[in-house]
Amino acid sequence: GSVVLVLTEWGNAFGDLQAGWKVWNGVFSSITPRTAGFDTVAPVNFSSAGVFVLVLLMLIGASPGSTGGGIKTTTLAILLVSTWNFLKGRHEIHLWNRKLPFSVLQRSVTVVVLYLGTLLVGIGLLVLIEPFPFRALLFEVASALGTVGLSLGITPELSDAGKIVLVLMMFWGRVGIVTFLYSLLKRQTGERVSYPVSEVPVG
Repeated sequence: GSVVLVLTEWGNAFGDLQAGWKVWNGVFSSITPRTAGFDTVAPVNFSSAGVFVLVLLMLIGASPGSTGGGIKTTTLAILLVSTWNFLKGRHEIHLWNRKLPFSVLQRSVTVVVLYLGTLLVGIGLLVLIEPFPFRALLFEVASALGTVGLSLGITPELSDAGKIVLVLMMFWGRVGIVTFLYSLLKRQTGERVSYPVSEVPVG
């Protein structure tokens, strides 16, 4: 993230800084979207490419066990490892000479699907009720859902309905979408029936 930000913002947001400070700000700007919410260079000054990188970092978030938001770094790692194992023709997920249980992959996929689904709903609602550019709305929703605190400066200008959408995004991002749905849905303690296997074409 830091390398990409340095390259994209070298002559843009970091243009007036000395070379060493450009690198330092690139590193800092790649760390803070994980959940810190601080900035040494305002995100509103970033190029479209830089804003896109910040959004990706906010969506990935921090590591498990921390107070950070996002889908978490291990969730992304499990999906990437699973994809690599599938492309190599393996029917099991291998990582560092260990086999990961299928339930870990299932939970990772669930987290990503619910997270991206919530993100799309939030963006869709803001697009319908707010006149601001899509880039700004995407950034605000990603920041709220990731409990980051960064902004492109439009949050104070949002309507009451738009602010409520961001509040809900922050609530679900802080509590955790999976945890929130766990509390609402009745969970099965065990499978009482074993169904036959059915092959479904994918891709």
